[in-house]
Amino acid sequence: MEIDRAISTHELISTKFTLFNLEGRFRQLIGTPEQSGVIFIWGDSGQGKTWFALQLAKELCKHVNRVAYNSLEEGKSFSMQRAWDGNNMIEQGTKMVLLNKEPLLILDRRLEKRKSPEVVFIDSWQYVRKPFWQFVDFVEKHSNKLFVVISQEEKGKPKGKSADDVRYHADVKIHIRGFIAFASSRVGDPVPYIIWEKGARRFHGDKVVDDIINQGNIY
Repeated sequence: MEIDRAISTHELISTKFTLFNLEGRFRQLIGTPEQSGVIFIWGDSGQGKTWFALQLAKELCKHVNRVAYNSLEEGKSFSMQRAWDGNNMIEQGTKMVLLNKEPLLILDRRLEKRKSPEVVFIDSWQYVRKPFWQFVDFVEKHSNKLFVVISQEEKGKPKGKSADDVRYHADVKIHIRGFIAFASSRVGDPVPYIIWEKGARRFHGDKVVDDIINQGNIY
């Protein structure tokens, strides 16, 4: 194996990275992430993971030609139809597509094609059924893509060691709790994102929600 050329300080500092110029509440939550790499989302069942992911997908659709949502857990189902309809995903037209429980091997072939999706959601990690190192190789192979990985939760943490490994590997980490998204790995102080205000007030109380709204209003 050949040794790669070392990168000079000047080369690193002068490199121009391609970023997502996100708007509004998403910019307050995660800033301007790279248009490649991994975003990791985790949370317990019924807390708003899928709805948040679809809302994020709608925002990302503004910046790329195609976003794919690989629903490994639910697939083409009534529950996914409700989530899709509830977030009015039809507004995205052909920019947004649902992949029906597509294995990583088939997804790999899809992403090798011209005009393949620039952003891929994987829901959920527990249904990938591949070791962490193999996923890292997969991401490195498609280094011009952004992968948004969604994970189940167990006792406040991603469910399973491999899921936690993906979380550590991710550039942006987002925890969903009580219909609010809390982010880390961002410069500055991220403002939590309220997914569903009524549910968030019921779970966290009015003060927590009002404080988040007021914090967002100062930007």
